[in-house]
Amino acid sequence: MTSLSFGDDNSGIQVGINHGPIYVGKDFPSEPPESCSPTSAVPYARDLDFVDRGGLLEEIQAKTSNPGDWIALVGLGGVGKSQLAIEYSYRIRDKHPETWIFWVHASSATRFEESFHEIADRLKIANRRDVGASIFALVYDWLQSNEKWMVILDNLDDDGFLHERRSPSLDGQKADRSSAAERPLVSFLPRGSKGTMIITTRSRDSALRIVDHNKLIEVLAMDTLNAVALLRTKLQLPAEEMDLKRLAKALDHMLLAIVQAAAYIRRRAPRYSVPRFLHEFEGSDEKGSKLLCYEAGHSQRDRDATNSILLSWQMSFDHIQKLRSSATNLLSLMSFSDRNGISENFLRLPSQVAAWGYNHADKALNSAEHAEAEYNAALGFSDDVALLKDFSFISIHHNTHVLMMHRLVQLATRQWLENRGETTGLNTSLPSHLKSALAQRPHSTTCLQLWESLLYWGAICLRGKGFFTDANKMATASLDTRQLLLGTAHPDTLQSMSILASTYWEAERWEEAEELELQLLEIRKRTLDETHPDVIRSMSSLAFVYWFSDRRQKATALQVQAVKLHQGVLGVDHTTTPSAMQILAERLFEYVLSTEEEILGVENESTLNSMSSLAITYREPGGKLNDSESLLAQALEIRTNVLGREHPETLCSMIDLAMTYNSLGQLQRSEELLTQALTAHQEILGTEHRRTTRNMVILLFVYRDLGRFEEAENLAFRVLQRHKRVHGEEHRDTLITMLDLARMYQHRGRWKEAAILQALSLELDIKLHQQDNPTALKIITESALLWKEQGESTRAFEILSECVAAQKRTLGSDHPDTKDNCDILMRWQLEGLEIDTN
Repeated sequence: MTSLSFGDDNSGIQVGINHGPIYVGKDFPSEPPESCSPTSAVPYARDLDFVDRGGLLEEIQAKTSNPGDWIALVGLGGVGKSQLAIEYSYRIRDKHPETWIFWVHASSATRFEESFHEIADRLKIANRRDVGASIFALVYDWLQSNEKWMVILDNLDDDGFLHERRSPSLDGQKADRSSAAERPLVSFLPRGSKGTMIITTRSRDSALRIVDHNKLIEVLAMDTLNAVALLRTKLQLPAEEMDLKRLAKALDHMLLAIVQAAAYIRRRAPRYSVPRFLHEFEGSDEKGSKLLCYEAGHSQRDRDATNSILLSWQMSFDHIQKLRSSATNLLSLMSFSDRNGISENFLRLPSQVAAWGYNHADKALNSAEHAEAEYNAALGFSDDVALLKDFSFISIHHNTHVLMMHRLVQLATRQWLENRGETTGLNTSLPSHLKSALAQRPHSTTCLQLWESLLYWGAICLRGKGFFTDANKMATASLDTRQLLLGTAHPDTLQSMSILASTYWEAERWEEAEELELQLLEIRKRTLDETHPDVIRSMSSLAFVYWFSDRRQKATALQVQAVKLHQGVLGVDHTTTPSAMQILAERLFEYVLSTEEEILGVENESTLNSMSSLAITYREPGGKLNDSESLLAQALEIRTNVLGREHPETLCSMIDLAMTYNSLGQLQRSEELLTQALTAHQEILGTEHRRTTRNMVILLFVYRDLGRFEEAENLAFRVLQRHKRVHGEEHRDTLITMLDLARMYQHRGRWKEAAILQALSLELDIKLHQQDNPTALKIITESALLWKEQGESTRAFEILSECVAAQKRTLGSDHPDTKDNCDILMRWQLEGLEIDTN
């Protein structure tokens, strides 16, 4: 290496082959200090649409009121942390223009260093361009010696780079300044100075490594009022208040999601609207994901940050996957569960099973090894929960044993899994693993306790996915094992009994369902107070079984009995007339609903069932149809948000609401909902399931009322064939459908087909004449009406006369069905029917 000189002011070096660092031992002359006025380096314009979120800015001000205060804003990505910091910085400048405000991008070491260079340039720090100068040390020295400043450390989601010791060869450091070059970057953030530091981060753990716990401010989703205000401001389009509230709730009140949705709608207006966005967003995960992957321009977002809330979260998932893959496994499992109440017991099972190993748990491990394995599994689970909670992806219910997560987080997780090709595997492997566990019954008491818990939660999981037969098997095994280990009256045993009963409902095995529900009710009456919600719930379930097994009077009587238990609360006159019974049924469900809302919360499945039951009671003749519509719309919205659009219970709510629309004469809205539900039912449960069939029956009558007779006939024929295959020709459902189809044939002049069905129904009428249940009497009435329309007046009169006699015996003379048929008989007589009385 040789040196060259070009006079007093210029010099250089010439290098041949070099294998190491080169230091040029000539510094430039020191720069004279430059004066500059305090300014703000915030790289974002003020958001004129900013919505003050009740108290957060005041909390920031309170926690930064003393010199040297450091605070951290912690929350989900896209919840609005940076927006709060931006607005607060502008307010500080408005109030204290003598304060310097600096913005440091903390998403990586490179961006961190860039920000320090920008600060040095803005401050015009002397010697900042010197070869080998430590830009971090220069800025640090300035901050230490000055008072009026505020630094915003934005997007510090992974603080690892701040705490690492650096190589002295980085940043062009001189050898004699290697001590500064080796210091971790966090040491250049001046503690004990008189300036203020505000950190924004998704990670609570990262924040706590820098600030005290009492200096954390948790930034949550917006409330409804503020979310709607932001939507209206960002949309700048006319929209109904109710639609805006629904959209805000569907987006979990997340600021970035609201900004995205508003930009998407506004860009496509006027051909696009809030209701249309909601319809598409709630239609399926695929559509919802596409809408929330839309990246609208956002002037308050960093250039390296995505403007899509789903993509933003998925980058965090990748980070968590690297830190602790078991945590993302837990998040994945939760994404396919009920987001609003996921039991720790259920979530712990995979890790416990993995730690113990079902195939050799009993033989290979002694008690000490069992204890150690269980301890390690529990510790690992706790660490997973803590990490996910640190990133605000999950929260813990106040009872500490139930985990919750936002619906959008579930959606983002499922989309992330799909992008990685893991959705199908998880969705299909979970049921298969659960079924596999059923065949691997352990022997030791400790393992049996784990096994029965797995079966119980597995039955719930499989039932929710529509695997009703497998759910029944798991619930049966769970019940048998819990009875053996815990006894019949133990609360866990009763839970298994309740789940098993619900699987019998799905299979229309009403006798077995009744036996279990009766046993449940007796035990709960014996062990609990009569007014306990569990007792009322058991009464409601048993009444449900009575109702659908055609014992309507018994069902109503049980409802009345339940109301009488609470007559001091309800203060009603308990009579037994039909109108009074309807009032009593309404009061019962109103009482149960209010109790469950208070104790369990409005999104609890039991509360939603009571809400639907009350709404159906309101739909009875003379009922409150508008109230029914309101309740069912609420239940559908909650189930859609909590369970998803295609969950079996959501589809039930959809059908119930469609039936109320039908009662209100809103046939188009009814047909739209029923068609959506039928498509989903066929895909999820299959064409033979009773829920699918019920959906088809309701839809065929809507088609008929709309004048779409061909579609109604096609559906009726499909239903009839299903009933014949499943129940046989003599079943009441088969006969009812046969008569309905015959009436449709007659309406369209297809007399031959109608006559064939009519002849077959006559044979079955004879068998049903001896039955006095309401369904049989309804069938006989329909048969009489059909014979009358066929011109068989004598036969029609005889059949209907026998039916009225049976109705008087069974239902009473004052029952509406009895009165209607008496009126028909009277009208036929007045019309001068020629009746052969001999």
